[in-house]
Amino acid sequence: MANKAVYHLLLSLAAALPVLLCCSTGSAGRGGTLQDGKVVFRLRIPGDPPSLDPIHSVDLVSQAVACNLFDPLVRLDPETGSVVPCLAAAWETADSGLTFRFLLRRDVRFHNGRRVVAADVRYSFERLLDPASAGKRPWILLPLRGAQAFRDGRAGAVEGIGTAGDSLVVLRLEKPFAPFLVQLTMVGASIVPREEVERADRADFGEHPVGSGPFRFVEWRHDSRILLERSVSYPIRPRPPAGVDLADFVVVPNVSVAFEKYRAGELDLLDQLPPGQVALSRKRLADQLHIWPGLSVRYLGFNLTRQPFKDNRLLRRAFNYAVNKRAICEVLGEGVDVVSTGAVPPGLAGHNGELEGYPYDPAMARELLARAGYPGGRGLGEVTLLYNNDPADRRVCEFIQACLSEIGVEVRLKSLEWAAFLAAIRAGESQLFRGSWIGDFPDAHNFLYTLFSSENWGDAGNYTRFADRAVDSLCTLALEVVDQARRAALYREVESIVSDESPWIFLYHPGQVALLKPYWRGAAFPAVGIWAFPLAGVWLDRGRQAE
Repeated sequence: MANKAVYHLLLSLAAALPVLLCCSTGSAGRGGTLQDGKVVFRLRIPGDPPSLDPIHSVDLVSQAVACNLFDPLVRLDPETGSVVPCLAAAWETADSGLTFRFLLRRDVRFHNGRRVVAADVRYSFERLLDPASAGKRPWILLPLRGAQAFRDGRAGAVEGIGTAGDSLVVLRLEKPFAPFLVQLTMVGASIVPREEVERADRADFGEHPVGSGPFRFVEWRHDSRILLERSVSYPIRPRPPAGVDLADFVVVPNVSVAFEKYRAGELDLLDQLPPGQVALSRKRLADQLHIWPGLSVRYLGFNLTRQPFKDNRLLRRAFNYAVNKRAICEVLGEGVDVVSTGAVPPGLAGHNGELEGYPYDPAMARELLARAGYPGGRGLGEVTLLYNNDPADRRVCEFIQACLSEIGVEVRLKSLEWAAFLAAIRAGESQLFRGSWIGDFPDAHNFLYTLFSSENWGDAGNYTRFADRAVDSLCTLALEVVDQARRAALYREVESIVSDESPWIFLYHPGQVALLKPYWRGAAFPAVGIWAFPLAGVWLDRGRQAE
């Protein structure tokens, strides 16, 4: 545990967590409300989505709604994380991973009643790649042969997209790209109907979305709610008994207010808990509390292009040993988070479970600090730690500030609003900054290549400006290796190098927490996040509801 001074600060920070008094475990309302004979499921979103157009849905709020409206060719199984059929009934790979053939289901229709055909796949993919459409994640499809030429205006179509009749789609890559199939599960790769996107009487498809997913769009009252209705023609998942007919996404920005609404029976699913509420929920809402591993990492990033951390690995290691990550997880994280030793979350292929990381060791931290040229912190000067203006992040940063103070390092905390904070770290203006990454898809490439490849300095994700030839080479090689066991071994090697170089203070992998009313059955909690909660699979247990 932390020494006495740091320990007392930790207790004071924990005591400062807001406490919402719960006088009973009952609720004032009734969940699973029937509305005109239909089963309604109500869930909270923290704000209004910027758009419900899948090529513009990159934030978690937009994706939470859009993933119920649209379907991609393949999707992630919410329980196993493996790639499974969706619009494609089956697929095969050929030519050592260069060619993918997808056989489309013949019974899938858009919500306007028209059948989904191969031409819709070509249209949707070229729309994502077309700069005129301003799609947010064209990189999903850039491995396709001719995709870059199409984006540059040097080709009128993407050479690597082929169709044969209405039911066969053939995708060809420029070179083997191992994560390609899993990238196709992303919301941005969803299939849309051209006639609805280009309707003359509707200015914005993102305001009036039409897809082929398990729910169809009904109504959007901005800053209030979004209502979806079950698509009666949806064939991909068998309808469960008393399944959800209406999905009501209720906008509640304040999580404490949302928690009270949940307890009052006004919400069926709560996507997060206020600070300090996990322990209380374990006692009083045990049958409703769900905790599961996620695909994310939290860290403090060193700016490796600026002093004092540039070319001083010993100093970076000293900072790592000085921080009690276990205390952060157990107290401030309420026992939900897991101490990290690298960037790849546990359970994901490529995670290096043999790494010891940097356990809390103030004596080692002081020794390394002296060997780095700053005995007792003398000569180092004040280090500025930049973080976004969030109460939970502030508590963590204050605790880290206290830990570093114990070895003689003076840290000044500086907070910025989110946009300014992001601009500062992308521009390399900070010495030390709070960092986080939520995986776009479950593949180590999305963590190690994105966060540590020298190709991704700045905006692309490598905010520390880390550069290592071996890491670059291994990440590039892993992209072209189809054998998954070999890929995982390469990524474990990358993790080992990164851990040794210490471009971060490795903190923790956040666990995920949600509350679900006990009368709902069939729920699955995806590792990619609660935003992907599969509404089509849950059903109302009327017997349990009546208890």
